[in-house]
Amino acid sequence: MKICTRGCSCPFIRWHGLHFVLAQMKSLDDNRDVFSALNIVAVGISVDSVPCKKAWAEALGITQTPLLCDFWPHGVVAQQYGLFREANGFSERANVIIDEKQNVVFVKVYPVHSVPDISEVIRFIKNFKKPVRCGVRNNIHCVRKIWPKRVFL
Repeated sequence: MKICTRGCSCPFIRWHGLHFVLAQMKSLDDNRDVFSALNIVAVGISVDSVPCKKAWAEALGITQTPLLCDFWPHGVVAQQYGLFREANGFSERANVIIDEKQNVVFVKVYPVHSVPDISEVIRFIKNFKKPVRCGVRNNIHCVRKIWPKRVFL
């Protein structure tokens, strides 16, 4: 599975567990111009179903951010990224950035009831010049290849 091909924007994927925490998804819509200027496509993803996701987006006024469903097979994408909470049946609350070469260059998992700081992601993208060495530093994980392997070392 390819996330982007040569010459396209790099994805910033925001897992949001279940459909709660309005500020988390609204921050993607609110920063759409910033992401566009940085050649980033921001998307939200959760294990919710398509009808649920559609109704949720309409109720919250999310109009610009693609919201993806990892509903069936249940949580398979989150599992491939090592972000599925098996005991709860939903994904971690996490931010993932992938570069043009399909390398995961940023992963950060947040407490499930927190609102991830969008400025942290924007700062990282602005300062990003090349993939960092694989490893863990300050709760930020990095690996070189993502499919079909887990991202956490």
